[in-house]
Amino acid sequence: MSKEVFEDIYLEPLGEAEFVSLIPKLGFKVIKSGETLKSPPNLAANKVEIALRLNVVKNGYVALPLQAEGYDLDDAIKKFEGEKLLCPVGEALKVRKSYFDIDKVPLFQEFANLKTEDEIVEFANKYGTLQGKTSILVSLSTKSGVVYLESVSDWACEINLVRGALKLIEIYGNSSWGSDLKVIEVGKGGGLYNIEGTSFCVEGPPPKTGVDEGVFRLLLVRFFNGQLREHQSYPGYGFDSTGHFTSAIYPTNLASVIWLQLAQSFFGDAPNERMAKRCVRCGQWGKKDDMRKRRKGEYRGKYYHKRCYESFKKQNQRERKAEQEGRPLKKRRRKQFLIDSF
Repeated sequence: MSKEVFEDIYLEPLGEAEFVSLIPKLGFKVIKSGETLKSPPNLAANKVEIALRLNVVKNGYVALPLQAEGYDLDDAIKKFEGEKLLCPVGEALKVRKSYFDIDKVPLFQEFANLKTEDEIVEFANKYGTLQGKTSILVSLSTKSGVVYLESVSDWACEINLVRGALKLIEIYGNSSWGSDLKVIEVGKGGGLYNIEGTSFCVEGPPPKTGVDEGVFRLLLVRFFNGQLREHQSYPGYGFDSTGHFTSAIYPTNLASVIWLQLAQSFFGDAPNERMAKRCVRCGQWGKKDDMRKRRKGEYRGKYYHKRCYESFKKQNQRERKAEQEGRPLKKRRRKQFLIDSF
């Protein structure tokens, strides 16, 4: 009697190298809350819905920020007057995007580095809106409509939130939670913590005798779980190029893409397709496969960019030369990662 050997076949870890974005063909333009649009953006609905609404709406669509939903129209126009909105222009296109740009910068780091309104618009033109939605209301009595769009301030808040997350990760890597984090409020169910020198606050467990490693680790877990619940992803299955089954986590919008990659990179469970590591020298994150890892010394186990290693060698050469010539060397200051720059 022959004996058959069965081999278990397991799916690869959840992950894909790309995600799908919904991007307007002509990009985004900045308009002000309260402006009237002749027709709704194509990202807001399909072509059939738009055609039906155009037959009903004769007086245009008032543009308002997403947070104005639920407000009385007149109250919303007054409350959010002048707020800048990102208005999509042109046909909506589904485009596959990489988790890293051409310079191997991860999406969340590229997002965190945005500093100006123009940079936000450029990023949106490349990747789409954060929430991936635009709501429309139509009034049959007034034959007018309202379109709710993402605001520039929405983006600024999310950028600072991601920057805060990166700062928390930096604090964890430096084991400096005792000095960089202070307790500003304590309740029965938890505490409120502030990163020194910033206005960034984060909720966490109640401290017993100050901020220790256990408290900080639990704070990190709660913080990231909260972001992942707000910007959800879902598991799914498909086929690869060879016809084998694959499993993946699919983000629901751009914000969930950003938070998923950041969380998985920090906790170490990201697949190689989207795994990023923080450079111990410059503080910026890069693609893990494109970075080097220290094997010995003070920074053993830490990652660094190849370009940072080259600059480090040049700096050492300058220092040795200055020492040989008996002259002082003015050290260059590293760029600091800033929160609250908006």
